[in-house]
Amino acid sequence: MASHDAASAPDPVGPASGPSEPWCRPYRRKKGVLCYADKRLESPDTLEDHIRHWATTPPRQRLEITGGHTRTITRWVSVTGYGGMTSTHPKVEYEKVTDFRITINLAPYLYSSDQDRRKTKYQNGVNPSPPTLTEWCQRFCADESHLKRSVIRFEMTDFNTALVRQKMVALARELLYEGHVKVEVVPEHNNNLLNVYNDTHINRGRMRGTVKVLFGVTFLWVVALPWVRAATNYFGHVVVKWPFSRMTANGREYVSMSEEELFDDWATAIREAMLHRRQVTLTEADKHPDRVTYVDRNQRLWGGDRSWGGIDD
Repeated sequence: MASHDAASAPDPVGPASGPSEPWCRPYRRKKGVLCYADKRLESPDTLEDHIRHWATTPPRQRLEITGGHTRTITRWVSVTGYGGMTSTHPKVEYEKVTDFRITINLAPYLYSSDQDRRKTKYQNGVNPSPPTLTEWCQRFCADESHLKRSVIRFEMTDFNTALVRQKMVALARELLYEGHVKVEVVPEHNNNLLNVYNDTHINRGRMRGTVKVLFGVTFLWVVALPWVRAATNYFGHVVVKWPFSRMTANGREYVSMSEEELFDDWATAIREAMLHRRQVTLTEADKHPDRVTYVDRNQRLWGGDRSWGGIDD
């Protein structure tokens, strides 16, 4: 397994600067995914250098806490029957309501303030298994297929989502919230993917918006799309792994802080966002609110409205 040193990445939210030689620019951004189609990437050494350069950008993962409930709405509907008789019947409808949606950027926690410690113990694994990265690049470039495509995927690993979910749900219950609490780690749009194509007119055309519109209006996609998919040789994913933590002989070690420390660091901001039913991405300024809202545990936070539903098991 080839590896790339994370210490060479000084910016926690952007790519590291490359060497003096010109780097290939993305040809298109397709639904948030950067797509590359450059003749220089058909050289194994150049392709490997670019993958190692891309590996210095951490995955843009965010922790998302969503609270919601189902509201029951009863509507009275008039129905005209035989003989012109009109009767009114109740119609029950169910509506999903989002009470709060809170997100936290996790990318800064993939770096350590101690660069020496990060350099020796935390690395990004560029892991196209079973071949090494060098062998994989040689195979990709040596393949004589007219259309080729590969995907570079960035992942955050070894993050205990279950523990964070347990603490977030407990915090919501302490605030007497009775709705459903959903906690998950999600990528920011499609920023954790890169597509690499070989440089051909067909590959460049498939990424152009005008060509897509033309084929859509004339219905040529009915014939062209199956042919392009069948003619394209799809290589395996190259996975760039950024660990949140790692098991060592002395136990689990964290790059910057543990999941419990992360929760404690954001608990006040999350609590305030829940109380004010915000849909927001939290920043450092939210950790120190001007006014902290206190709730009497003997008083229902949500006013006793039954539409908030029961506590989820």
